[in-house]
Amino acid sequence: MLEVNQIWKTIWSLGIPNKIRNFLWRASLDILPTSTKLVDHKIPASPRCRICGAKWETPLHIFVLCSWSKLIWESSEVSILTDKFFLDFRQLFEFMCKSMSVANIELWGVIFWLMWGNRNAVVHGRDGKDPLFIILFAKQYLQEYRDAQQLLMVVNPGVARVGAAIWLPPAEGFVKLNIDGILVPGEEVGGIGGVMRDYKGEVLGGFARCLSHCSSVLFVEAMAFLYGVVFVKESGISDLVVEGDNLAVVSAIANPDMDRFAVGHIIDEIKQCLVGF
Repeated sequence: MLEVNQIWKTIWSLGIPNKIRNFLWRASLDILPTSTKLVDHKIPASPRCRICGAKWETPLHIFVLCSWSKLIWESSEVSILTDKFFLDFRQLFEFMCKSMSVANIELWGVIFWLMWGNRNAVVHGRDGKDPLFIILFAKQYLQEYRDAQQLLMVVNPGVARVGAAIWLPPAEGFVKLNIDGILVPGEEVGGIGGVMRDYKGEVLGGFARCLSHCSSVLFVEAMAFLYGVVFVKESGISDLVVEGDNLAVVSAIANPDMDRFAVGHIIDEIKQCLVGF
């Protein structure tokens, strides 16, 4: 069997959203809150599958052995489970990694994630999805994700047009947070947002928030910076580059002296948050 760190590297090399990578990692470690896992932790619950009710609910049952899951495998263009026996999901996933192309592993990663989502929907009293829908939606979801990643790829500065916005990557190992804010003309409301990317240009996360009682564009831009730094800090990232388009805010943050202008209290709070980076 593969070592745990090898499974980790395999999962995190896949071109799928981080939330699905995290899900696959949890499934491989058998820490999904299945019915049998709840019973193991002395939580009152039936250990049987919430969909078929025939067998005890384990990750392997949910994704392979359940009668509903078997319909997905039978409808799939990739069928590798004929006469195969697996002890648990980790063994199944290892077999898939050795037998499938990367593209098919990524597709099945999305399918497994959707299967788990379908299971949760049934648990909470909602209608389950048709197996064929799961496959078709997984393909669409993965293609849209890949298309979005292509759009976010770094533009070659040598072929960029004058005046075009160019995203430049941070150094390897660093994360870049791009932040921005907008003030609605004639109103005291605005919005802020940010996108966090690694040196490859892959989106790692983001945030968006509406603001009220906005006194100026400067206030909105400063709040965007503050919320962005707090967001990254809570994500556990320490190697950070922040990029914004308001020179006054950026210059004020770079100034080591206490700021005295209109949003000085926000600037000082940003400086305090940046101490950990």
